[in-house]
Amino acid sequence: MLASFCRNRPRLAALLLFALFVGLLVLTRAPFLSNVLVGEEGMHAAFVLAKGSQAPVNEQGIPQLMLGSFEGEAFLGATQHSIGPYVVLRWLSGVWPVAVGDPLPLSDALEARSVQARLPFFLLYLLGVAGLLWCWATVCVQSPSWRWWVFGGLLFYGLTTPLAIGGSIQPQIDASVGVALVGLAAWLLTAVWGPGLQVWTAIAAGALVGFGKQEWTLAFAAAWVVVLLLSKLWRCANAGTLGGFALGLGVGTALTYGLSPTDYLASFNLMDHFLSKSSDVNRFELLMQWRSYLAPVLLLLLLMTVAGVGRLPQLVRQSPGAVIVAGGAWAIAVGFAAAGWRGDGFPRYYSPALVASLYALQVFVLGLPDLGRRRTAALVGLAVVVFGLSTNFGLIGEGLSRKESITSIPGLRLKPVTRRFERIIQGAEGDDQSVYVDHSGLWIYAPDRDFVHEDPSVAATYESVYPASSARLVRP
Repeated sequence: MLASFCRNRPRLAALLLFALFVGLLVLTRAPFLSNVLVGEEGMHAAFVLAKGSQAPVNEQGIPQLMLGSFEGEAFLGATQHSIGPYVVLRWLSGVWPVAVGDPLPLSDALEARSVQARLPFFLLYLLGVAGLLWCWATVCVQSPSWRWWVFGGLLFYGLTTPLAIGGSIQPQIDASVGVALVGLAAWLLTAVWGPGLQVWTAIAAGALVGFGKQEWTLAFAAAWVVVLLLSKLWRCANAGTLGGFALGLGVGTALTYGLSPTDYLASFNLMDHFLSKSSDVNRFELLMQWRSYLAPVLLLLLLMTVAGVGRLPQLVRQSPGAVIVAGGAWAIAVGFAAAGWRGDGFPRYYSPALVASLYALQVFVLGLPDLGRRRTAALVGLAVVVFGLSTNFGLIGEGLSRKESITSIPGLRLKPVTRRFERIIQGAEGDDQSVYVDHSGLWIYAPDRDFVHEDPSVAATYESVYPASSARLVRP
């Protein structure tokens, strides 16, 4: 009966399978969407929730970080990154129905506002993986086999790792806008298009990557150079895809540079600053500390490589876009591993690499032998996937049971932060003259309170700009 339905209504069957997969991804995130915003999450949520006169933009309309406020005046700071991803968040703000100035619900106020703040970033993540899931669902309906059911389990494993779950609901750039831009670009490069569309899809893919952070642009540019050299070596006719992608990278980079040359150039200084601060960091020890996050990324990258390396000349000739995506995934992961930057303790920077590797792996799996005649191999594959999923949920479950952060500042106990925010919100309105030195998320729940982000350098700058605030600072 099921087989008959798939044959007679293939598009509807694929849509139902796609919706089921998306629903499962939502279920794995639902328990954490109400987690209170910590670290820098509030200043990124402000790009979506703050509107009108409260919008975090300077006089030229350039998005800036909401670092604090004093007597109704916003204390903003330059992003010092390519401005493109922040512009995407401001575009999303225009259609998102919730504003930071809206009254908080009477019950479960912090939980409701947290969901409102995290959900748009999760939707961006889903946008980035939608092409991956739709392609899988379509192939499963059109050519059902053990190979694709095992690969579906592998997809679910990759998209429910601690890095994937935490990153997808974190109000930040890499796992939201980053996955959206890189994921859409990967879909355009790996999907099958007619001859007349290949160049245009390659241009669009390059523009999406180029509009993002420089790290992604540099990683994919390096992958493009490798594929170009291999195409010359093996005399492959890839001029349309390679030329279109290079043009798109240039267009996307020009757009984000033109929107804010200062931020674009400042990002290179920021990279130098980060590298200098992490010069004494033991890279191996850091990677081992993050092994629960990064081991799945390495596993998927290795599976992708094993699946494609034996047919590399054929893939470069027939699917150069997929090889670019594979190379970009490796370059992003290796680049951040070499940088040794700790950030807030959550390695969200690897999220685009994880998603890109799944897109490339899906194309590479197409050339592997069908497991339909190898039932034992299929069962072994499913058993390994089940083991991986149990590991994922075991690690994530700890954060749920202990009420700890699974995003920024992993392991931070959330109850004390929630209680502190509740006390501040319930303070006598209009009589509270304190300036709270706290997580930037405080402003998302209490935009009428004066605050400054807890980072010592930010707080010091805040005091120099607003000397009258020094006597009113309140630290946790």
